[in-house]
Amino acid sequence: MMSCVANLAPDQSPGVDEGEDRLRGKEGPRNAAPAAGSSEGLREEMVSQLLEEAKTSGSEDAGRLPEAPDPQPPQEPPKKEPQAEVAPEALCLLDRAAALEADGSQPVAAHYLRIHALEMLLTAKQRGQTNAESDKLLFATFEKAEEAKAKLDLSRGAEQLRHFAVQNYEQAVSADGGPADAKQAWDLLTAGLCLDALAQFGAVEPALKERAQYAKSRAEHLRSCLRLQRAPEAPQPPQQPLAPAAPAAPAAPAAPAAQAPVVPPPPPRAPAAPAAPDPPAAPAAAPKAQPKPSAPPPSRPTAVVPQAQPAPVPAAGSTLSASKRQAEARKKADQAIAAVAAGSDDSARALIREAIGLLQGL
Repeated sequence: MMSCVANLAPDQSPGVDEGEDRLRGKEGPRNAAPAAGSSEGLREEMVSQLLEEAKTSGSEDAGRLPEAPDPQPPQEPPKKEPQAEVAPEALCLLDRAAALEADGSQPVAAHYLRIHALEMLLTAKQRGQTNAESDKLLFATFEKAEEAKAKLDLSRGAEQLRHFAVQNYEQAVSADGGPADAKQAWDLLTAGLCLDALAQFGAVEPALKERAQYAKSRAEHLRSCLRLQRAPEAPQPPQQPLAPAAPAAPAAPAAPAAQAPVVPPPPPRAPAAPAAPDPPAAPAAAPKAQPKPSAPPPSRPTAVVPQAQPAPVPAAGSTLSASKRQAEARKKADQAIAAVAAGSDDSARALIREAIGLLQGL
């Protein structure tokens, strides 16, 4: 600031002196001193004005707040790409199978529910709807199914599964009718899927198909009502009776019982004829058994059973690294899916077993 004043003062003094000389005319050195004093007064006024302007500008700058930056709109987080999820219907069946095994009431029905869930997981994998979690669940489900198959008596599996599926459906439908409830929707969905599982044993009868479709659509309706917070419509289950179809399964063992009375008539004829000597003829078969010791011994050792051991497969897998074994197991699983699509269930099971053998010990 002082440098600005020093620069202005010399430039301003000639102009002030010349103005004073014009006003005073020819007044000589008598008025020279006052003129000098007046020029100094003008300089002081100019200096004071400059100082005031500097103070006011400084105070305004000090009082002015810095302008805030323009607010930027909040950035949305990056959207995650959708990942394949495990089929919820397969999880529903697996939960139901685990519950049946836990209480020990329906182990055979639980086994076939797990088989149906396994087929659903294989179908999802074939469509590309799979991830590491679903693949792990697929192999675990297959192992459990194989373990149960070796322990259970599945001779009446179709009959037992049908009895359970129909009973489970009737319980779920009878509990329906109140406000929308998540548990009720889940029970109805499970009932419909259990009826669908009967397709393992062939075509499902139309009455059961209709009930399965109703149970699943009713479950979806209840879930929709829960989302929209509204009252559900009154249930309208199919009315076609299933009573005749239920006894049809136990009627099958009754057929041999009807044949049993037919057998008694021949015995009275047997005493009339010398049928008694016929039993001794049975020992005559004993000499026929004599060639058996000669023929079977060579035939059994000659069978190349020890040579056909599947030991080389695990041995080959054991020589591979962990990553190569995983890749080979995945390849076997893909081949199993193709076998299922082609209708070759036996080949699919064999390929799944090979895949599990490759994954063991990892």
